[in-house]
Amino acid sequence: MFFKQKVKVIKPYIWQNNMIQEQLTIPMYWYDDVSNFGDWLSPWLVSCLAKKPVVNTAHLASTERSLFAIGSIIQSCESKHGEIEIWGSGLIHPLDSNDKKVKKRLKKLKNCNFKSIYAVRG
Repeated sequence: MFFKQKVKVIKPYIWQNNMIQEQLTIPMYWYDDVSNFGDWLSPWLVSCLAKKPVVNTAHLASTERSLFAIGSIIQSCESKHGEIEIWGSGLIHPLDSNDKKVKKRLKKLKNCNFKSIYAVRG
């Protein structure tokens, strides 16, 4: 699948208007270990709307910012993602879950730097 690639290029260059121009990417997180529709749709939709390429911050050691879009991925937020913006994401488990693994994962969210939350899904 196309989005299975682990892209590490942050500032690719393109040929436009007879000049080489820097095309900034959108740093965003999406889950790509196992593909499902939301995980596939997220980078595609953001790239189409912004008319810029996206790079998956899941595979970077750290980044200044990261967009979390479509999918049940909020529980994957970590401090290494820098300033986090949420647009249409949700949690895969409810906040009141009694599962010990879920509680441990949700505690890590306290260390995240949530900059903006534009929309969540229920």
